[in-house]
Amino acid sequence: MFTHTTTIGYKSDAGTITSTVETFQGDGEADYDGVIPANSTNVEIDIVVPVAKIRSMVLFCAVAMTIKTNSSSAPDDTIPIAAGTQIVWNTNHSEACPLTVDVTKFFVTNAGSSEGAFKFRALLDETPVAGDPA
Repeated sequence: MFTHTTTIGYKSDAGTITSTVETFQGDGEADYDGVIPANSTNVEIDIVVPVAKIRSMVLFCAVAMTIKTNSSSAPDDTIPIAAGTQIVWNTNHSEACPLTVDVTKFFVTNAGSSEGAFKFRALLDETPVAGDPA
């Protein structure tokens, strides 16, 4: 069993508005940690992410990057991420998952002059569901 935790807070001059901690458990993970070279286009990363099984996920880029899913020329999703930021999603979010179809590959572009870390984590619920193909 794996556990992922997200922490979200919001504070203004008037004080803390909200601070939440959400913990998710699953029986599978899809993870990647690497460095994407400067001035690189469509660095291929093999990774399997069944979208319907995601409980919680994060995409993080140390420098500005663009992530394409499944194809470099006709991607299912194109996700730009600003330097030093992350996209966090879990099943409690009201918005849709940023990954819209099952992923078999990421194609990552770093158009900048500095290499940068690229990290992906997904917590998965691999428990078979009635009707799933064997």
